[in-house]
Amino acid sequence: YLHLLFDGEQETTARYVLRRRLDRCSRALADPAQRSRSISWIASSNGFKSLPHFCRTFREHYGMRPGDFRAAAG
Repeated sequence: YLHLLFDGEQETTARYVLRRRLDRCSRALADPAQRSRSISWIASSNGFKSLPHFCRTFREHYGMRPGDFRAAAG
């Protein structure tokens, strides 16, 4: 049923889920209250099983590495 909802849309179901997970990660990286959390902890808590995959995907989506994103938001 979920796939039917995305039928005809520009974004696939998998892309939508990935984008939402990346959005949660970016909010956590920018949150000063989450500064003590490692990037790997934030990635894994949002469903990324591989840190290299997370970093590569994050960089493709945001144009910078997660650590640089965190520093810029700080």
